[in-house]
Amino acid sequence: MASRQVHLFTPPAGQSGTLLVVLQSDSDHGLHARTTCADGVSELDCQHEDAATGSEPEEEEIEVVVRRGHTAPVVVDAYTQEDAGPCTLDFLFFPTICGDGTIDPPEGCDDDNTTSGDGCSAECTLELDAVCSEALVAFLDDNEGGTTTGTSLFEGSCLGDRRPEKIHTFTPPSDGTLLLTLSSETDLEMCVRTSCMDSGSQVACMDEVGDSGEEELDVRVDGGVPLFIFVDTYFSTDAGPYTLNLAFTPAR
Repeated sequence: MASRQVHLFTPPAGQSGTLLVVLQSDSDHGLHARTTCADGVSELDCQHEDAATGSEPEEEEIEVVVRRGHTAPVVVDAYTQEDAGPCTLDFLFFPTICGDGTIDPPEGCDDDNTTSGDGCSAECTLELDAVCSEALVAFLDDNEGGTTTGTSLFEGSCLGDRRPEKIHTFTPPSDGTLLLTLSSETDLEMCVRTSCMDSGSQVACMDEVGDSGEEELDVRVDGGVPLFIFVDTYFSTDAGPYTLNLAFTPAR
């Protein structure tokens, strides 16, 4: 690139959101944005596809997420020295509104309120630790529950993405085998982890039957190691009551 111009954009105080930058010129330019001005590796988006034809000006667009308090360097480059010349930049900023029920960048969640401590903070960041600490203690035999009032924050290899779930925790008394049976009138599924917040700790996941059926999982367990059992919803409309039965067989 032959000639370069840098513009710095900072969102309004206290706001995060999406920045749309539109470049127009009568010659050939490239447009890109970074997180750090002097670091080319920090590039967020880059566009250089069009060139002015003589009858139509060149137009390039980039779209980047800008967090509150951060400044995004926006760089305009002339393709050759002959292309150096005037250009027009339009900066359009679309603020993200926490608490509107829609997850927009850079939000990690949005539960339609700005209350912290419910799994989604007042700044719309995930609070998985708060949700995990309130997991329901499960006991051997039947455990009644329902996903209608559950969170929608966790995923598993067979779980619905952003569907309502309920979390139970159970600590085996010794090494052995735990049989989990999930009964419901709607399409629910279950997943077992050894760490509530770490999806990589998944032990097993089951979703084989639809409505009015039973899902079963047979899991080898270690005594004293807590398990986290996620009962999840296949479709949001399937949210409802269930019975989770636990049966334990000690190792011999």
